Amino acid sequence: MVRRFAQVVLTREHERLNRVFSYAVPDSLIPKPEVGSRVWVPFGREYLEGYVIDFTEKAEVAEVKKIAQVLGEGPVFSPEQIELARWMADYYMCPLIRAIKTMLPPTPPSRGKPTVSLCPLVEEELLEVMAYWEKMHPPAAQLLHYLAERGETPVSQLSRLGIGDWKEILSQLESQGLVLRKTQPVARSNTTKEQMVHIAVSAQEALAVLEKMRHRAPRQAKLLGILVKEGPLPLAMLINKAEVRRHTIRTLQEKGLIRIEETSGGGANSLVALADSGPEQDDSPEQELVWQPNPEQALALEKIYKALLQSDAGIPTSPIVLHGVTGSGKTEVYLRAIQYVLAQGRTAIVLVPEISLTPQTAQRFRRRFGTRVAVMHSRLTPAERQREWKRLKEGKVDIVVGARSALFAPLERLGLIVLDEEHENSYKQDRAPRYHTREVAIKRAELTGAVVLLGSATPTLETYWQVERGNYQLLKLTERVRSRPLPEIEIVDLRQELKEGNRSIFSRALQAELAERLQRSEQSILFLNRRGFSTFVNCRQCGLVLRCPNCEVSLTYHQADHHLRCHYCDYQRAIPGRCPGCGSNYLRYFGIGTQRVEEEIRHLFPQARVLRVDVDTAAGRSFYTEFDQTFRRGEVDILVGTQLIAKGFDFPGVTLVGVVTADTGLNLPDFRASERTFQLLTQVAGRAGRGDRPGKVIIQTYTPEHYSILAAEHHDFDVFYRVESQYRSQWRYPPFQALIRLLVSGWVENRVRVTAEVLGRYLDRLIQQERKQSQSALELLGPSPAPMTRIRGQYRWQMVLRGEEKSLLRKTVRQGIAEFRQQNKNGDINITVDVDPLSML
Repeated sequence: MVRRFAQVVLTREHERLNRVFSYAVPDSLIPKPEVGSRVWVPFGREYLEGYVIDFTEKAEVAEVKKIAQVLGEGPVFSPEQIELARWMADYYMCPLIRAIKTMLPPTPPSRGKPTVSLCPLVEEELLEVMAYWEKMHPPAAQLLHYLAERGETPVSQLSRLGIGDWKEILSQLESQGLVLRKTQPVARSNTTKEQMVHIAVSAQEALAVLEKMRHRAPRQAKLLGILVKEGPLPLAMLINKAEVRRHTIRTLQEKGLIRIEETSGGGANSLVALADSGPEQDDSPEQELVWQPNPEQALALEKIYKALLQSDAGIPTSPIVLHGVTGSGKTEVYLRAIQYVLAQGRTAIVLVPEISLTPQTAQRFRRRFGTRVAVMHSRLTPAERQREWKRLKEGKVDIVVGARSALFAPLERLGLIVLDEEHENSYKQDRAPRYHTREVAIKRAELTGAVVLLGSATPTLETYWQVERGNYQLLKLTERVRSRPLPEIEIVDLRQELKEGNRSIFSRALQAELAERLQRSEQSILFLNRRGFSTFVNCRQCGLVLRCPNCEVSLTYHQADHHLRCHYCDYQRAIPGRCPGCGSNYLRYFGIGTQRVEEEIRHLFPQARVLRVDVDTAAGRSFYTEFDQTFRRGEVDILVGTQLIAKGFDFPGVTLVGVVTADTGLNLPDFRASERTFQLLTQVAGRAGRGDRPGKVIIQTYTPEHYSILAAEHHDFDVFYRVESQYRSQWRYPPFQALIRLLVSGWVENRVRVTAEVLGRYLDRLIQQERKQSQSALELLGPSPAPMTRIRGQYRWQMVLRGEEKSLLRKTVRQGIAEFRQQNKNGDINITVDVDPLSML
């Protein structure tokens, strides 16, 4: 006899499965499912995994199948998390299961071999599917044919097919619901010993050795590079990844570059390093510091405490914006607010925009609050994620520190969510669900009765606009701590430098200031938001620019390994001896990147200790901790880096910041280019003068008259906000109008274009109908080729819907795509929906 019906969301992602299914709950089923339970249910001729998200007394259909089994030991998420996932799925227009997956606990580390097979639904229509892909993308058809013949196959064997970027093709087929990847578990004894290979030197030393041995010992270099990038690995896995023999391992051991440790395979004594814990430290909280807030900090805390009291009493509160200049003591305000939350018996989440900032932030919070702090971000190992999650579920954690994903930590009695550097683009996820952490944090706070605190020296226009409308509360910190002055900023016109005969990438003023800092044993930072040595290679005879064959971008020259590299798909090639177009040897390198800046600095100041920090050097899980410690100890004179060094680092020894060129992102085809430039310049300038010595900033530019640069020069957010708001209002961009971007991509250029044009006609027809009915001001921009017309081999077209009512925009897009898919087969084409897009490239 059946008592009730469970509403189940299946974990397999497919267009036909993107809905909720009803299943009967038999009386005989033990244990009983709850909201959040993982279940095994019949579906067609197979069984699938799913999650229970609700219960009803009536089923939607007459014949209802029964839940076969309840998996696991209990619910994996709460009703509050389900409600948050439903909101995310609706607002960001993604499958509900995608939103749910952001909240799931980490899966135990798999010790099996990944396999791939055709989905059973595809096997029923194999001839039709094969014919379609033979026409649209033959390499994909070849992979499908291979799986149809062989059945379930180890993923590693697909590399033998010779079909180019087989991983990208496999991901494409998986996203279309045509193939199924899974891992076959391998039984292991608790007493099994596993040999783990570790780097025996620091990441910086390993990188230096790696550069020297690339040509004379490429196999050793490859193995060392894998360890630097991925951290400790099992010996067998490392040998397989690096494609080397044990002799190479022994050689590196003898050189003292690696060490091998034996550990229990999966047992309780497995070697798991404390996540980002840095040096050995006392886990007990530090003694209460004698801290005297300045009047602005005291007022800010008074208002935050009031909001926390209201929220604890069940009274809704609006988000609080803490707008403080760089170095104004925002972090100490966060710490005091959290101290108050803990005294209420509640918990807190602290979000930082980059994983690189997590070690520094986590250490500061651990020093104040001891072991009740957990760290959560994507660079933790599976074992570390499991450990932190277990501590959370056992109630041993009151504070979670981390990047985006930490927002979904299953804390009970949540009282405060802090978003530090709330303006950062990295708070927006670039894959489904394409959520913005700020908006989801506000929604979670609404569901749990928590307070949201948004901190930044350069709040986004959207955030400040909400302040002006009275939806957010504003708190200001206009002075640095201890009344330290903001750094003096000098603008250097590079056009004038060139007129006066200076062809160096460094102005005369910057060179003089660097020399003075070296003489006084003070530290400097040189900032350029572009990695590599040269940004493109050009033939001066025929004009050919060497481009990536998979993306419509020029290849960047990297001097360290003498290769050209694509920064979008990681395609690499050796530098040709002659021009591939005309055969001449007049190939020249243009533009500058951080490698070139580093080389020029070493040439100008051979005595200086120089460190470069960018994506190419920031390898290994411990890199940021080691870099932070090395720089603080004064072992580096000049730090060269990209935006990785502009976000939140607090280095008291830095008295000079040089921006090599402020124009890098200013002229991109993106309406947010000016705002990003102002934010980046303000943030990187804020690294100077945070200690007892005053700081100075030199900004080099070819457009010194631009309002974003002039506003940054005077540390004047209000002026920038007024000017930028006028432009945004005039051209009807956010925050004055909402946007939804639709990106159409695929392997065949003509198919992508036709799909975009047909979809555009569906949307345009709906917009015209809406205008007649309600006089709405919806507008369709495009379709047109995306600024980046091809990435990773896929062609890209886009269109943008614009309007004042977000709900109406979403309704129009949802209806347009549904009508389009009813009439059109587009299995090889992806349609990506991005609500509130941050990038238009």
